[in-house]
Amino acid sequence: MRFWDRFRTTVRADAHGVIDALEDRALVLKQHLRDAELEVQRKRAELAVLERERTRLLKDRERTAAERARLDRDVELALAEAQDDLARHALQRLLPLEQLERRIDDRLELIADEQPALASVLAGQERALAELQLRVSAFLSEQAEAGAAHAPLGPRPVTPEAIEIELLRRKRIQREPRQQEQTDDER
Repeated sequence: MRFWDRFRTTVRADAHGVIDALEDRALVLKQHLRDAELEVQRKRAELAVLERERTRLLKDRERTAAERARLDRDVELALAEAQDDLARHALQRLLPLEQLERRIDDRLELIADEQPALASVLAGQERALAELQLRVSAFLSEQAEAGAAHAPLGPRPVTPEAIEIELLRRKRIQREPRQQEQTDDER
């Protein structure tokens, strides 16, 4: 039984080691950076949606207010002329507009509360993203420098021209001692 416990522990340790080896720190950092960028983009999109909705609601409220004012004048006119049926008809159209106007105002209030809160969160995320980008960039630069420092210094490919030049140098070196001996012998 003890053998199997040790075997299971060894397999588990090896599995963690394999996962650690597979998990490239630079790739993980880059993925976290992409996730942060996506989250900032999502917040920007939410803020833009809120702004578009606010703009649309303001236009709707303006149209509703104009229609309500017109129907209000119609009710007043019908009442002034003792036309209760016409006043009821105008009121039947007016009351839903008043309810719509209240719903629009309520939603505009919610948006007015949501926008600054979301903008604040977005500003914080943008600052954090900028900091994360700097840190990841610095880490990747350090990794590249460390990788270059530890890169194998194996032979580089040599051009045929470099070989010819080296051959000429060596031939000259070999000729010089012979020429030196000949001049010494002549003396």
